[in-house]
Amino acid sequence: MNQALAKTRSSIVAMMLLCSSSFCPAADLRVLPTNFNSDKTQQMMRSYLRGLTHAALDDRLEELEKLQSVGQIEAYQRKRRDFFLQTIGGPPPQTPLNPKITGRLEYPDYSVEDLPDLAGLIQNPHAK
Repeated sequence: MNQALAKTRSSIVAMMLLCSSSFCPAADLRVLPTNFNSDKTQQMMRSYLRGLTHAALDDRLEELEKLQSVGQIEAYQRKRRDFFLQTIGGPPPQTPLNPKITGRLEYPDYSVEDLPDLAGLIQNPHAK
């Protein structure tokens, strides 16, 4: 085993043991009050948003049930797609990828091409 890997593992185990002992007392990480779900008056916004959601889902179901033909379904899909694209500001521009291939492994039925790491953010599984 690599010495650096062994040291890292030892450090992790030591930190876990240290935090599980009395040195790291259990913190109360609760954000909401303990009786949050029992008091329905405290859930006005949740109730309001849930009502809007159910109304929107009911409208959608009613609209879907009216679709009878393939043409109507395709028109509905186009309408939804157009709305989605409008909402996100349109599709991103298509640009050339211009990959820089640094290596290639040939196999009988396929090949694997190596690409350079992107500033260490993506690990190349085929790097030697």
